[in-house]
Amino acid sequence: MSPHGGPDWGNRAKADVVFGVQDLGELAARLGAISTFHRAGKVVWQDGFEDGINHWIAQVTGEGGALTWVPTHSRNGATSLRITTGPTTGALVGALAWHPYQQLSKLGFEFSFMTLSSVMQASALLDLFNGSKHYQAGVLYNYATDGIYYLDSTGAWVAVSTVAPIRVVEGLFNTLKLIIDLPNEKYKSVFLNHLSWSLSSYNLFQETDTTAPGSGLTLQGQSPAAASQDLYLDDIIFTQEEP
Repeated sequence: MSPHGGPDWGNRAKADVVFGVQDLGELAARLGAISTFHRAGKVVWQDGFEDGINHWIAQVTGEGGALTWVPTHSRNGATSLRITTGPTTGALVGALAWHPYQQLSKLGFEFSFMTLSSVMQASALLDLFNGSKHYQAGVLYNYATDGIYYLDSTGAWVAVSTVAPIRVVEGLFNTLKLIIDLPNEKYKSVFLNHLSWSLSSYNLFQETDTTAPGSGLTLQGQSPAAASQDLYLDDIIFTQEEP
């Protein structure tokens, strides 16, 4: 049996039984990192909610909505963030986290989500303020239509695909990742589990804004049903220098 691993002149010794790991992304995944889905880009910030939800600011529309740190469901680890919408039709609940403005590069925003509702809408918004402009990018999954949507340059949700069904089952977290080309003020691509779509021809929403620089990440749950619905969120990852 031939030896495994790198060459004998490398910094890793050959092994006869096991294989060496030369991919740092794979090494991180094996060591328990939450960034196991797409793995591209350089991580700016990530949150698996293992230390609570103090990083997040609640944004609640209507009565009865709430953010809760829960140990009942998770993609990794023991806990997740639960968004509970209010009992009125169209109730919207969001969780906002602020970060410094990032240097110009392609940026990524990834989150995993689970619900037992057949009508829930799970979305994420990325707001970027550079001191003279406000850019906003967004992605949304609608369980009622099996559709994935992006936020267009006018601030409206536009369908990318309405043939992207995902399984609704307790414990199954699906993952969405959005990548934008900030230097060129455009979207780049969106990923939903094993599916992907190019968005490179679409412009980001932008407006004049002299607010001090910063980056805001918002996770949202909204239900058109006149009853409270739960959306569980886990493994939030914000990246820069996406390929």
